[in-house]
Amino acid sequence: MVKIMGMFHNVEDQEAFLETYYQEVLPVLLNVPGIIKIETTRLNPSPLTGEEVDPDDFFFQADLYFPNAEALENMLASPEGAQAAGVFLQYAGKVCKVYMGQEYVHYKHTF
Repeated sequence: MVKIMGMFHNVEDQEAFLETYYQEVLPVLLNVPGIIKIETTRLNPSPLTGEEVDPDDFFFQADLYFPNAEALENMLASPEGAQAAGVFLQYAGKVCKVYMGQEYVHYKHTF
């Protein structure tokens, strides 16, 4: 699978941003052909590092999954993809870094 990862940071009112994301952005993304699933994660500092929350840190991650690179390219070229990109840029363009990646899954063996 191929995915696009949106990493969100530098948001002054995180709760208001998330409300807008879930009510206005996510419904548009869920109607885009080619997307298999969307996973969102509210990020918090790890107790492993003992670090304090930095307002510039990433606080939210959204992962959009596609079966392959061709499906992703087709989505980006589609009218629905263009609409989704416009909505995304309107709400998150200045506070999000976007990455692409090939997903690999590793399972723990249990005997």
